[in-house]
Amino acid sequence: DFNLSIYDQVLKPIGVQFPRSTKIGRDGIKYIGDKVSGAYDNLLKKKDMRFEADDVFKREVASLRYTVTDAKKPAQLQFEKIYKNNIQRFFTQEGGISGNTYKNLETILNNHIKKFGKSLSPDDQYIAEALKALKESAQNQLHRTNPQYAAQLRNINKSWAMLVQAELASTTMGAKGGIFSPQQ
Repeated sequence: DFNLSIYDQVLKPIGVQFPRSTKIGRDGIKYIGDKVSGAYDNLLKKKDMRFEADDVFKREVASLRYTVTDAKKPAQLQFEKIYKNNIQRFFTQEGGISGNTYKNLETILNNHIKKFGKSLSPDDQYIAEALKALKESAQNQLHRTNPQYAAQLRNINKSWAMLVQAELASTTMGAKGGIFSPQQ
């Protein structure tokens, strides 16, 4: 079945196979979502998983903060507020945070990206794009800080990207009960 092959494809990078005893559709999407999220959560919980802000990350953040000055003043202020209140506050003086704290930071970024990305305002779209770039820079930093887990992180991110597509397909018109076709 098409859905089973997609579920297996999503799970393959993290070394999991979809159990044939689980129903396809909404149950299947929930299962693969839980497995991918669980793999990420388990990796970030490792005691030696850290996020250390190196010079590359600091330069990228400074560049982003400067780039936002191209937007109108309210958008600049909004980006700075999000950065200072929701991102910068997580970091210690040394620039490091735990894997669990990083997960919280990423969740906050995702929520703001979603919120501003839905807006029709060009300034809000600009903020969403800047936050996406900040998130990508943070993900790259996480890989640099934890080279021993870089391959696992890449595999989880690959699964996550496919999961997002499967979730979207499962919610489109015509996907009865979350079962979708190649056209969706």
